[in-house]
Amino acid sequence: MMKATEKITALQATALLMLAIMPTGLLYLPAIVTKIAAQDAWISVLVSLLLGLGLAFYIGYLTLQNPGMSFIRWIESRLGRIAALIIGLFLTKYYVSVSAVALQEFSTFIADEILQRTPVFIIVSIVMIVVLYAVYHGLETIARVTLIVFFLNVVLTFIGLLLLGKDLHFAYLLPVGEKPVPVILKGSISPFIWLTEVAVLLIIGPFLNKKQYLMRTSVTGVLLAGTWNVLLVMLAILIFGPKLVQLVAYPSFAVVSLVEIGNFLERLEIVFISLWITTMYVKIALFMFAASHCLNDLFRIENKLPIQLGLGLFTLMTALYSWDNTADFSEFMRLAGPPHLFLANIAIPLLLGIALWFMKRTAHRRGEQNDG
Repeated sequence: MMKATEKITALQATALLMLAIMPTGLLYLPAIVTKIAAQDAWISVLVSLLLGLGLAFYIGYLTLQNPGMSFIRWIESRLGRIAALIIGLFLTKYYVSVSAVALQEFSTFIADEILQRTPVFIIVSIVMIVVLYAVYHGLETIARVTLIVFFLNVVLTFIGLLLLGKDLHFAYLLPVGEKPVPVILKGSISPFIWLTEVAVLLIIGPFLNKKQYLMRTSVTGVLLAGTWNVLLVMLAILIFGPKLVQLVAYPSFAVVSLVEIGNFLERLEIVFISLWITTMYVKIALFMFAASHCLNDLFRIENKLPIQLGLGLFTLMTALYSWDNTADFSEFMRLAGPPHLFLANIAIPLLLGIALWFMKRTAHRRGEQNDG
């Protein structure tokens, strides 16, 4: 179980939230949304950001109700052992599943684009070893690394936007608003589902050194990730046009492949890919930490290493053997991914909020009856 003295800053938590959301959407988001909303895809992503901010406010509010206990212990103190057991086991399963999916996406991209001759088992094993090392050293270690990666992302994004200016074709965005509202709303579903991962704040919130910044952390994390998504989709459309974006396997990296400085510095996409790799390490490490933290806390396990190793091995095997090919994985992401994210990140927080409100109201009524 995590040491009580371990604390992270609001800035570190904000960076963690952004990098929990951003990396996986970076691969597929432009293609997914443009298939539905074409040149209006950026509007769909903007709508998803507004919805995500609403959820972020709620998650921030809910986290503020926690007096500083770990999330599972807080659930147990308010709703009882059975509720804590059900929620804790489900969230452990969820965080392991998300980690396995991220690991699969990571290994598929690396094997397809960079290390074609390296066995996938070697790739995912190396990733998991590094991730488990970070998880073992705790959330503070993960948060420090995350902050470095976060600032590198900001700097490189700014540089990339400046260097891509000459390749932008604003005519590709026209006509604006051509798609009907139902189509735009349909296009907003996938990016919004990714933004729901802000709910991991329920786990890491008690580690903040200043509780009063929880709401700001939640909203800012989603705002940064959502803004990144809008920029990403707009850039892909402005450079390739909505039809071509749908045909490119990894539109985001096709975009950065155009970045160059004169004729002497080219193929800068390897810099952006290297940075993306670090963001994937952060995402997987954060969710593996959350899974380990839930399980350790649920069963009061003091020696965290065996649990972390067991979860790491299970995640590794899940990523390697759950899907026979890319088509199976895509089908899983389309059919099973959104409901899973909805249950863990929307349904559970909503039900928890309702239960806490009901208990507070019941206690208030009892107090009035006793006073009477």
